[in-house]
Amino acid sequence: MKFSTILKFLACLALPIAIGGLSALFSGTGDNPWFKALDKPSFNPPAAVFSPVWTVLYILMGISLFLIVQCKPSHLRTKAIV
Repeated sequence: MKFSTILKFLACLALPIAIGGLSALFSGTGDNPWFKALDKPSFNPPAAVFSPVWTVLYILMGISLFLIVQCKPSHLRTKAIV
């Protein structure tokens, strides 16, 4: 694999992970008393599950972006990136 391809891949991974990190930073710790007081359904997952799941989702978004960037330039590719 070429060095430029590896850099593209890392940049595509870094973008959604950075955006996710910023959103976590601005949204706070999640210890909102209002949310804790809600009546949640029995199938509501524990709070410890959300962080790893969101991390995996952001990594998958980065991989998807990389695959789209690798396609030939077209109107649909540009639309998908935007």
